[in-house]
This record gives sequence, C-alpha cells and structure tokens, in this order.
Amino acid sequence: MKLKSKKSGEEFSLSSIGISSGHGEFTRFTNEGSQVKITLKDSEGRIWKKDLFELMEEFKVMPEKAKTVFDLKEGDIFYMAKTCCGEIIAVEQIWFDTIDQRLARSIGGVFMTEAELKRELELDKARIYLEAHSKRFEECGDKQYEVCYDSERNVFFTSQCHDFKSIHNIYFASEKEAQESIDDDTKYWEQLFGVGV
Repeated sequence: MKLKSKKSGEEFSLSSIGISSGHGEFTRFTNEGSQVKITLKDSEGRIWKKDLFELMEEFKVMPEKAKTVFDLKEGDIFYMAKTCCGEIIAVEQIWFDTIDQRLARSIGGVFMTEAELKRELELDKARIYLEAHSKRFEECGDKQYEVCYDSERNVFFTSQCHDFKSIHNIYFASEKEAQESIDDDTKYWEQLFGVGV
C-alpha cells in the first residue's frame, strides 16, 4: 500500500506496522498508554516512524493497482496452456517479452496464476459443451430462450429472448429445452457462471 502526503505530495510505501512500547522498540503487545506507530519508507530509503492518528491527518491512502498480464516484465513468471499427449495443461513460463509471448497475451492466452488459467479452461470447456447442445445464434426476432443465474437465491432459470440477443449467450429453441439443459447439465452452467468459485 502507498501513502501520499497531503502537504508535500511525497509518496511513501507502507513497510511495516508495529506497536510502540514506549522504549523506542517495536513489539506486538500493547501497554497502557502505548501508541500505534507506523514505519514508512520514502523514495530515498529514509525511514519515518509516525503515530497512527498523526498519519491519518497527514497522509491519504493510495491503494496499489493489482498487477495484470500487461505489467509483466522480463523475468516475471506467468502461465500458458499447452497440449501434452492430447491433454491441455497449465505450464509455468518466464516472460522474455518475445513477439510470440506478446501475441499470446494480446489474444488472452497469458495468465498471472495457474488458478486463473485453469478457471479459463474450465469455462471454455463448459461453453463448448453447452453450445454444442443448444440452438446457435440466429436472426434477431426469433423467440428463443437463455439460461440465467440468480446469485441471491442460488438458482438457474430460463428467460425468453425477443428482439435483442448477445453473441456471448447460449440460446435454446424452447423453454423446455433450456430447462432440460439446466437439469441435465448443471455442472457446466455452474462452471460458466462461476458458481462456487
């Protein structure tokens, strides 16, 4: 986390938090009358110890942006899907900023964690299976049905489509077919909607 001085605009990185025991040392225990102290390290490496209430008056919190695949630098670890013996597997890679790596990243084939990549593979499998068992996108105006998910009640339900459709949704020719898909293919719908993730 970063902090920015309201007066000078100088940025500090939050390096550690401790409790002052009153003897100038940091301890994990509070004593009567002790103050919460924060240790700050500025851009020049200087260390500053600040009282928490003083800190709140003087600084505003600057949350750090989560690192994405577009922040990868040479030497960073990332994950890609590869085929091995007819099976798709997650492979840890080192970013060298090659043309092939940049191309893979631009089409969504690079992931920060193995868990992200595995989630994407499960989502792709579910979509392919459900699309193969549904009515594909046709002209607007034809009445079709889609499967929706209510996260508050934790239930899937069918909804009729009229004139507006999305190429990302999966459509069925009748409400009965959509409901049968919910009943028969629940695990795929759960993967597609990220239920339980």
